[in-house]
Amino acid sequence: IFVYLGCADTFDALGDQENYRAVVEIAHQEIMKVADTMGSRERRQAFLENHPERRALIEMWERMQT
Repeated sequence: IFVYLGCADTFDALGDQENYRAVVEIAHQEIMKVADTMGSRERRQAFLENHPERRALIEMWERMQT
């Protein structure tokens, strides 16, 4: 997660939107893959929201969707 976030931040700072979008998309897919293995909705929500770096990547992905 730290590597994805660092790469995304770097590409964003450099104005390289193509690589920024690619990194954020891959990170989101990986996060969701793990989240989908969580047994309960509460565990899944905690996994997605209680880790600042994970939450930051999800927010980046959400901003890309608009």
